[in-house]
Amino acid sequence: MKKTKIICLMLVLVMAVSVFAGCKKDENLGSGTKLESKLGDSYPLETDETLSWWVQPDANTNAVAEEFGDTEWAKEFEKQVGVDIDWIQPTGSVNEQFNLLLAANDLPDLMDRYWADFPGSGEKAVIDGYITDLTDLVDNFAPNFKKIIATDPSFEKELKTDNGVIYALPYFQYQVSTGGFIVRQDWLDELGLATPDTIADWDVMLKAFKEKKGAKAPLSTDIYTFKSGGLTGAFDIMLDWYVDDGKVKYGYYEPGYKDFLIKMNEWYNEGLFDKNFSVNDGTITSAQFMNGDTGVVYGGITGGIAKYTEAAKANGSSHRSAGIPFPSNEEGKISEFGQLSSIFTTLSTAIAESCENKELAMRVLDYMYSDAGHMLINYGVEGKSYTMVDGKPKFTDLIYNNPDGWTLAQSLSLYARPYSAFSGYSSLDAYQQQLTSQEMRDAYNIWGKTNQAEHTLSRNIYPTKAEQATISRVQNAISTYADEMLVKFISGVEPISNFDKYLSEMKKLGIEEWYAVQQAAYDRYLAR
Repeated sequence: MKKTKIICLMLVLVMAVSVFAGCKKDENLGSGTKLESKLGDSYPLETDETLSWWVQPDANTNAVAEEFGDTEWAKEFEKQVGVDIDWIQPTGSVNEQFNLLLAANDLPDLMDRYWADFPGSGEKAVIDGYITDLTDLVDNFAPNFKKIIATDPSFEKELKTDNGVIYALPYFQYQVSTGGFIVRQDWLDELGLATPDTIADWDVMLKAFKEKKGAKAPLSTDIYTFKSGGLTGAFDIMLDWYVDDGKVKYGYYEPGYKDFLIKMNEWYNEGLFDKNFSVNDGTITSAQFMNGDTGVVYGGITGGIAKYTEAAKANGSSHRSAGIPFPSNEEGKISEFGQLSSIFTTLSTAIAESCENKELAMRVLDYMYSDAGHMLINYGVEGKSYTMVDGKPKFTDLIYNNPDGWTLAQSLSLYARPYSAFSGYSSLDAYQQQLTSQEMRDAYNIWGKTNQAEHTLSRNIYPTKAEQATISRVQNAISTYADEMLVKFISGVEPISNFDKYLSEMKKLGIEEWYAVQQAAYDRYLAR
């Protein structure tokens, strides 16, 4: 059996000096050339060639398989597609190892990466000769992928750069909400409190938890909670870049930010949330929630709701967890902001320019978007991880109650790739089948009721070289200053009366220049 190749760091580090010195490629990317197929139209493909494929490490997979090539998914995929794959699974520092591959000019045929993080973006990696412009390959050899793209006009905007280049194929996913606020439902019931909807309801709830339940920190929070849109949505902002009626905005510089700070400072002074919020992390807030020191935390469905519910059952505790809505600023209105997954995952698959059979690589990728590939990615191997019941795939007991004691996510990772870093597209049904308790299903529905989809700024926006120079000049100073002042305003170290001085300093640091380049890049995105 073929084993996964483990990349070693024995390459000489000095090679990294030439990391971005790859050979230059014609910048007239994507020619519309008609290419002749050498492989036919059906799977499994008839070939003796082997492709190498760099995959991202996955904790769940690592827990159940020594090497990625040993997973039932990898074996079945190779069987269905008809191609032997040399799976390359990095260990240690993934970025460092990948840079060493770039420096050595020794790239695998297929690579799963955060290509948007490549200096100058994935399109620059094409220009520098590291990866291939996939535009013509998609046109000629990816009928399944093209069928998916045609289902939604927004997909093509997300897929291509401003110059029309396709540098990698993504994993499409349903936009679902998998994180939000979790409350001690048993406390709400005991105190006769309704589920809070507005920020005013939260005032009542947090004070009751402090006064009547003795919570040391009724809300246990960290910096991420503020940045998630979780509380800021009640003030019609998000502490990041977002879109509002076609305009790009930065929550730290918008009018609603002052109102948010005033309310958070009020809660801070009243002891309604943990005063160590600036240094807290998920481990601390989770422990406080489980031991009764707090009544509300921010968390996920599997890592929060499911974890707390299972722990309470195991301990025979009366502790009951439930998801509650992102608070709004008035009765009957849903929050403008919340948590929402993006249409594409951040990872996507590129083909190396050095790949000797690009048609084969594209045909392998295109299989991920076929009906059979879709089933394999989302449900795994029929007869093992799922069976067909009344014409629909259903996960088996091997996934839900694994005899080796693996979690659902670990069990599924051996047979399927539902949280895939690969190309492909997700199944909402497969995801919903993993919501195994009513508490999980309720949280999923509750957290999804926001207007976040209308405000999400695409990750696939590409500043020009001049715009990127502006961003590079101002970004670090502005972000650092904004984060520092967030903590100071909330804790009262900086009085809110100095808010206008704060805005003036943001202007001096170049925030309005940053607004201008972000808007220009977004306008080009809309025009694609």
